[in-house]
Amino acid sequence: MRLIGLIFATVAISLIVSSSSAMESNLTNLEVENNDFSRFYIERSSYETKLTTHIPAPQKYQNSVPPLGVKEIKYNSGNLMLKAWLSDKPADDNIHPAVVFAHGGFAFGRSGWDLAQEFLNQGFVLMMPMLRGENGNPGNFEFFYGEVDDLIAASDYLANVSYVDNNRIFLCGHSTGGTLSMLASMMPSKYRAIASFGGSPDQKIFFFDTVWGQYAPFDLSNTLEVELRSPIIYVDSILKPLFIYVGDNDFFYLESSRYFVDEAKNAGKPCKLIVVKGDHISSVDESIELSINEFKNIQSYEAAELNRSYAYEWFKKGFENYSEGRYEEAIDCYNKAIEIDPQYAEAFRDKGAALGELGLYEEAIEAFNGALEIDPKSAESWRNNGVALLKMGIHEEAIKCFDKAIEIDPQYAEAWYDKGNVLMDMGKYSEASFSYGKATELNPQHAESWYGKGLAYYNLGRYNEAINCYNKATSINPFDAMAWNNKGSALGSIGRYNEAVECFDKAIEIDDKLAIAWDNKGIALELLGKKIEADAAFAKARELEDKS
Repeated sequence: MRLIGLIFATVAISLIVSSSSAMESNLTNLEVENNDFSRFYIERSSYETKLTTHIPAPQKYQNSVPPLGVKEIKYNSGNLMLKAWLSDKPADDNIHPAVVFAHGGFAFGRSGWDLAQEFLNQGFVLMMPMLRGENGNPGNFEFFYGEVDDLIAASDYLANVSYVDNNRIFLCGHSTGGTLSMLASMMPSKYRAIASFGGSPDQKIFFFDTVWGQYAPFDLSNTLEVELRSPIIYVDSILKPLFIYVGDNDFFYLESSRYFVDEAKNAGKPCKLIVVKGDHISSVDESIELSINEFKNIQSYEAAELNRSYAYEWFKKGFENYSEGRYEEAIDCYNKAIEIDPQYAEAFRDKGAALGELGLYEEAIEAFNGALEIDPKSAESWRNNGVALLKMGIHEEAIKCFDKAIEIDPQYAEAWYDKGNVLMDMGKYSEASFSYGKATELNPQHAESWYGKGLAYYNLGRYNEAINCYNKATSINPFDAMAWNNKGSALGSIGRYNEAVECFDKAIEIDDKLAIAWDNKGIALELLGKKIEADAAFAKARELEDKS
């Protein structure tokens, strides 16, 4: 008896376009010609937060007496007169750089001032504002909204202090103050650069996965209210150099901070991630020391960023060419970007993707390796490297690359899928089914992963499980002719020939030039005793094979 032949149909694998969604949004969202404005600023200006409760900040406080060399002042934020501490004029007659320090929590205390002492030691003027609704201040607690305006107002106040160099005013903040600082980087202000220590990029996580949601003075079901408090939504809006500091044990914010900075870089924005030793609290001292160094050397950073902005223009042109299938032109653009900025990891990565599309896999691997030398934590570059190696049949090395991508990002469904493809090529069907299974767990709507899992189960002789997988694949993508063909093969393998013929007919309906489906249909019909119809199907299969 002739068995229904399931021919291994190579699953389509393409090198991913690793330019992130931030790049896409940068190309499609409103382009703002005036550099003083951003998408965040415009959307925020056209919306007024709707408070459901009008309350002061939800933290107890005790107003302290300023220490020697510090005075309490009042600054205007809109129609609110708010309190702040400001260090006295230094002994010399020079103007000094200044920093506004946004404290953590929801109340100001002497400990916050002491935390920022190193700025004073390094010659900075220090201002620590109390925000609306805090420490007896007027106004309501708005939880990352109106408080941003208060920080902008603090910079306006400092710019008019006689002993402050108004060209060197900086902002930094810890925890809630770090989040506010990130949002302030997207607003027009007198700040030259901004640093965040352990801030929260994503308030969808902050409000819904922690206890803090219960303190929200607005309707959490209003998506816009949450998004306008979430820096991650507006990475394309960063206007000021932004330094993101996070402790290597500050697990709640580490990965979201890494993602935020990656997206900002892909959008061509001046943003830098610095991971320091410690947790949410113990990492702050080192973060302050490092931020002081960045602020003191801001001119050098700005010069490098200007260079990077030129490189980004070429990178953007490369992305546009890649998106339109002009791969050689894209490569030329990426080469220009790399020539201007040799540390542009994303340009190396996307150059590799373009080379891969041209079948130049060795050169693609060289480009991906260039990206990984600069950014060894890029899961996308490891995955792309693995796909290129798979295309070249270098299976063991490909698996190492996919494993590295998964180690960096265990939720990377595409890397699990690609690892399954390698294992299928190697005939390791049980391991392949596990990898495809992880991919379907992480992304149940990825039809190709269900297809691969079905293929692995078929080769293991687990035909019913294969059928279930193909049912999933065809429900997600009903126009996949090979999935219908393979489902028919699995049905034929357990004697369900009539159902198998229906699947082969479906495959042929989608692609009437699919010779394997005609051949398999012929086999099933022959097993049903329908010799004339079977011979016709076989003849059609031979005709198509002769033409191919």
